[in-house]
Amino acid sequence: MFDRMPPEKLAKAKGQAQQAGEASKLAQAANGHGVTGAERRKAEETLVRTFGKRKAAQLKENELLRAGAAPKGLRKWFG
Repeated sequence: MFDRMPPEKLAKAKGQAQQAGEASKLAQAANGHGVTGAERRKAEETLVRTFGKRKAAQLKENELLRAGAAPKGLRKWFG
């Protein structure tokens, strides 16, 4: 029989997954995927306020890669 995850740990994992999903949606909106300009600016502002400028840029870049864009910077050579 396999071990089950304790309820506290399960709740923490679910919270982290939800936060990651919300961050992904914000990054998509900040890149302008299917939103108006005002919504894009608001999403960008929220990302920067929540995660900081550097992490927000990283999240946006990850979403662009997921959408099929060519990598930028060192990711061109090192993945």
